[in-house]
Amino acid sequence: MTSLQSDFGSHFGTENIPFGIASSNKHTSPQAVTRFENNVIFLADLVQSVSELQTLPNGIFSQQTLNAFAALGRPAHRLVRSAIQKLIQESKLPEGSTEDVSACQMHLPVSVADFTDFSCSEYHNLNAGLAAMGRKGLPPSWGFIPPGYAGRCSSIKISGTPVRRPVGSFWEDNMAAMRGENKKIIYGPSRRMDYELELSAVIGKPLPYGQTVTAEKAGEHIFGFVMLNDWSARDIQILEMIPLGPLNSKNSGTTMSPWIITYDAMEPFRVRGPGWKHTLPPHLAVEKDDRGLSIDLSAFVQSPERDVTRACLANSSVLAWSFEQLLAHQGSAGCGFQAGDLLACGTVSEDSDDGRGCMLEHNLPPPAVQRGYLADGVVVQFTGKCGEGVGFGECRAELLPALSTETWTIVNRGTVFTMTQFRHAFSLDKQELNEMAPPGTVTLMDRELVRTNTGHHEFEENHIHLNPEPSPDPADPLNFSNSRKVMILVLMSLYAFVTNVSSSIISSALPSLVTAFMQLHPHGPPTGILPFSKLTHLVAINNLFLGASNIWWVPLGNTFGRRPVILACLAILCATSIWAGEAKSYNSLLAARLFQGVGGGAADTLAPDVVGQIFFVHQRGRAMAIYTIFLASGSLIGGLIGGYITASMGWRWTMYISAILSGAILLLSFLFVPETLFDREAAMAVVRPEGYDKDSPVGEKAEMARVETAASTVFPEYTFARSLKIGMYRPGFFKRCITPYTTLLFPGTWMVMLHYAGLVGLIVTISTVAPQILAQPPYLWGGSVGLINVGGLVGTVLGAIYTYFTADYIVKRQAKRERHGFGEPEARLPLMFPALTIATAGALCFGFSAKAATPKAWIGLEFGNGMVAFGLMQVPSIGFNYLIESYGAWSADCFLMVVTFRAIISFAWTFFVGTWVESAGPALPFGIFALLMGVFSLTTVPVWLFGKRMRVATSKLVMKGYVRSE
Repeated sequence: MTSLQSDFGSHFGTENIPFGIASSNKHTSPQAVTRFENNVIFLADLVQSVSELQTLPNGIFSQQTLNAFAALGRPAHRLVRSAIQKLIQESKLPEGSTEDVSACQMHLPVSVADFTDFSCSEYHNLNAGLAAMGRKGLPPSWGFIPPGYAGRCSSIKISGTPVRRPVGSFWEDNMAAMRGENKKIIYGPSRRMDYELELSAVIGKPLPYGQTVTAEKAGEHIFGFVMLNDWSARDIQILEMIPLGPLNSKNSGTTMSPWIITYDAMEPFRVRGPGWKHTLPPHLAVEKDDRGLSIDLSAFVQSPERDVTRACLANSSVLAWSFEQLLAHQGSAGCGFQAGDLLACGTVSEDSDDGRGCMLEHNLPPPAVQRGYLADGVVVQFTGKCGEGVGFGECRAELLPALSTETWTIVNRGTVFTMTQFRHAFSLDKQELNEMAPPGTVTLMDRELVRTNTGHHEFEENHIHLNPEPSPDPADPLNFSNSRKVMILVLMSLYAFVTNVSSSIISSALPSLVTAFMQLHPHGPPTGILPFSKLTHLVAINNLFLGASNIWWVPLGNTFGRRPVILACLAILCATSIWAGEAKSYNSLLAARLFQGVGGGAADTLAPDVVGQIFFVHQRGRAMAIYTIFLASGSLIGGLIGGYITASMGWRWTMYISAILSGAILLLSFLFVPETLFDREAAMAVVRPEGYDKDSPVGEKAEMARVETAASTVFPEYTFARSLKIGMYRPGFFKRCITPYTTLLFPGTWMVMLHYAGLVGLIVTISTVAPQILAQPPYLWGGSVGLINVGGLVGTVLGAIYTYFTADYIVKRQAKRERHGFGEPEARLPLMFPALTIATAGALCFGFSAKAATPKAWIGLEFGNGMVAFGLMQVPSIGFNYLIESYGAWSADCFLMVVTFRAIISFAWTFFVGTWVESAGPALPFGIFALLMGVFSLTTVPVWLFGKRMRVATSKLVMKGYVRSE
């Protein structure tokens, strides 16, 4: 739907004849009107020519509300409707009594003295309880009396009147508050503004104070019906619901449709109600349960960008209580009723996703898909249609920003995210901060055990809690056997290894390619042989597309699963490696190198994400260390062996070997790497065994056995054949192409992005420049130029040992030492400081050693390369882990930003470095690179010191990542 409906003429045939209050340039005073199609008929203009209307009190239609007319009762309403229907059918409407609806201004049809809002939909009650309180259930009175509360009349406004977002008090995290974990109350504009799709009866004939009426006779007191939007601030409502019910959360606005559809006009659309299983009190009992109404109600939401979505389609026949019963129940207290009072039915909701009459019901706890709440600037429109010629028109209002000094921005379907969260996060004291658990903070050890530990207790493995919590489904990657996990880790590591071998193996062959391409052109190109600076483009273009290709690989992986994308990438890598080996021209080889980068792209994004998804938090440090040593050593080993392969077998075999390795990994990955994109919360919702404890420690075998027993009764066995399945589907591919850029709001993304870009840029630049330097005097290494990577390999091994034995240990040590039992992603960041310092110094060492150009200067080159490699090892094993743990479901999107920026830096440095070194010498370029690396390294400091506060500030946005499958 491209726009909101504006023509409702079909709702107002002669079968309808509603009543309202309108004014115009011709009829300047608000007065009683009716409507036929798109014609507004001013009733006061009919009195002189219609004798039936002259029997009514004088001036009844000139009043500015319908209260007096409504109070006359249904016989008078029937008389007027019948007379108007006759005039229309005989085409005898007096001249000048009608105006086009577009020329009229509608007003509130009645002055409302009292407003009661009931809750008559069973499905709304069940869903609202689950969304707001975390538990599904009906009010204790359900089935005996209709529940309701007293609303406020001053905020009832006619359709078209804007509603302003309210300011109030609410829990920062209502679900955490319900669990007793975080009861911090903050004050500000509501973050969860909602609509409610409702109907309301309008009282006609008054019921005097002290008198009562039964449901059988209550219809005589109902003038007609209107649509209502009972705007609701859900976060404010949840705080004030207990124990007295809503107050300010419901007082910001109630939008009322302008036309009252009479009780008699609705008679053809009566249906049986859902019925009750037990005897009702006498005042609610009816002889025939035929007082339900069949009205098709729709809710449309127009975004600030004017995109329109139908949010709900529900029929009012689902309501458990009739309006007659609502009137009888409220009147049973003897309160009486005045003409114009409203009795609303509450949100109309059906038992379907499309039938939910408010956004609260679209925000059930995970694994349900959450759609967020209303942004400033949205327009909400309700429509209602009963049948031919009978409808309600529209009930429409725009949501305006709050009257507040704070500025709120809606991000990702309703997440409120601005500097306000940062100010709050940085205002927390240390104790408050320790007790908070934003995404990334996990209970790693038993908190009571930690608090009572005297410092001499050794925390064994069976004191570690499983985070994330594994589901009972055998297909959950966390439930894979250790052997399967190891196989996946090895294959994803080998994929990263081969990708970087393929990227760097040609570096040592660049000097030989000058001769090779000269031999392909015996007479030489018109401008001579290819310069070395141009051959470096073969490395630069590959590095560029290793990152840039993830612009589509990551969204595809989030839509169709990791497995098909990784297999496709390996197939492309294998095929293009063969192409590169067969290339007969420089341009053909350059194109093949580009597509080799495309095939290797997922090795830096989806592959580490797969590794992160199969291991628990306390295991990821070592797992990522293993992945990282393969990732980093690939570039170094490729550069090391490339020269020897070229010297002994020819440069083409550097590409053929890449094809053989990638083809073998493709086959093994098809057999042994299953899908790891898994909806864990959905599986959790299927079965929760009695006594199951999500904080169960690893050592509690009996507890885990109960989970396995329950799982076996619900989930199918995860067989080898099932693991070979390729492909799944989660809608929203084009949205996923855009959402990765949201991760630039996460400080951790910038930190890892700058670290990785700088270090990979350095290592690739060294691999590109070193062979040319060592092929010249005083070195003349010839086919042994690849030996420059020995230093890099030593640095890689030392870096792997360093991170393997410290990354997980330091997290567990901090959880014990800080005495709160939480594992924090920032615990590993101090390991980065020495590594980044060494890497920065390595860049300087390489540059100045290259400038010296003495026979022993190669030692400095080796040391510099090794120092940079040592630093590079820490970014995937520590930095990537930080992204996985801090940003959860966003991690692949974070990796996309990281590798894209890395590709840009690597491309830029390698593209220009050949010319730069030739013109300025190596010291200046590598001095500049070292300066940039030092600046990039400084980003670790604020994230280490304030990372948890930053995660608190971004927690609501991060949590949206867990429900982005809509």
